[in-house]
Amino acid sequence: MTGLHRTPLTTSQKTQCAAIALAGQEVHGTISEISREFGISRPTVYEARNTADEVLREHFEKEESGYRAVRVEVDEAQLERTVVALRVMAPNEFPHDRRRRDAC
Repeated sequence: MTGLHRTPLTTSQKTQCAAIALAGQEVHGTISEISREFGISRPTVYEARNTADEVLREHFEKEESGYRAVRVEVDEAQLERTVVALRVMAPNEFPHDRRRRDAC
């Protein structure tokens, strides 16, 4: 966790701050500029940059051998029951329901 969690910045701003710091790490003055722009300390920007770098490296260095394809076969009745169950459990997750739109 970085010092960013103690700032009033939104999640989007925190992400943007870390991304800009990571992308501009070779350019002199980038950290100071980000610090001023977001109103946070330079050590916090460095910490955010290093954490972003670590997370990205961890993600992209994962061995893909741990992944495997899985095939699942279902019949149409199972599929229809699942759709009905999802609509009952999370009705607001299907705002673009064709049947509802066609009925209007």
